[in-house]
Amino acid sequence: MASPKPPEIVMLEGIVRSQEALIQSLDEEVTLLRARLGQVRGAVAYDVLECDRRPTPMGEARYVRIHRKDKAPMGFRELWDVFDRYYPECWAVQVFPPRAHLLDQAHKYHLFVYTEPLTSLDLMVAAPKGTVSIVQQRTSE
Repeated sequence: MASPKPPEIVMLEGIVRSQEALIQSLDEEVTLLRARLGQVRGAVAYDVLECDRRPTPMGEARYVRIHRKDKAPMGFRELWDVFDRYYPECWAVQVFPPRAHLLDQAHKYHLFVYTEPLTSLDLMVAAPKGTVSIVQQRTSE
């Protein structure tokens, strides 16, 4: 029969086990944080820059610029997913200005973000009665 371990050894083994559990827990937390920041190998990373806050006819807005770090173009759903990750429950408007005011930087997307609901722009709400609808289809060559 093996002799019992001295209490100091038992205590040290307990400390080592708790330290190993702490390290494992911290490793898992770091992995989650990296995933949230888009820094996991193979994942796409984004820059989201809040440039300023400004008054607009629809209320105060944050001017936000979003782009992929690899400079690749983004489709609507990818842009929306990034927007939703940083500004959940907010509304945003992407601006399409006339050519003279176009700020065309390599696949950078410019949004005005609102914290108040923009109910007049809600596509899930039917247009008010008496609204005049003019439908004109244009095709591109």
